[in-house]
Amino acid sequence: MVFSTVDWDNGKNNVFKDIQAQQHKFMLSLVDTRTEQIVLCVTSADGERQQKFIAWTAILSKCDYFKTLFSAAWNDKALEDNKKDKEYKIEDVEPHLFRHVLTFLYSGHLVDVDLNDLTELIILADRFLLPQLGRLCIEAIKYNMNEQTSLEWLKRTRNPCAEEVLEIA
Repeated sequence: MVFSTVDWDNGKNNVFKDIQAQQHKFMLSLVDTRTEQIVLCVTSADGERQQKFIAWTAILSKCDYFKTLFSAAWNDKALEDNKKDKEYKIEDVEPHLFRHVLTFLYSGHLVDVDLNDLTELIILADRFLLPQLGRLCIEAIKYNMNEQTSLEWLKRTRNPCAEEVLEIA
């Protein structure tokens, strides 16, 4: 199942109006901002999947995680080497999930997200200090919650209580 904010945010949800207003204001501020492009090399936890993304530092810096990463106060030797190449390594993240993080940073929306990825995106939202992304994922889960999706999530969970619930269902 695929989810897009366009399908369900009919202007009724104030959380999304606030995010959209902040996004619009930020994008307008970029007109006068000098920024540079960098490469983010994203590698999955098992190391088998890797993808490079090109992004603008001004967009990424909306996120406290990246703002700290790019700050002059950060003096790690490996990071200094990365700065020279303008390539930063992000490990233990599935590249297709990181694409959703970037899409959110650029647009303020979740676009074409598989429902099965929403829980992983909540974890990434926490890792990359993006509470609005986490809230948006939770709202998407709530919107799409029905008997079938509930059972699918219960099947995937590792909680021992889930097995009992599935037996009842």
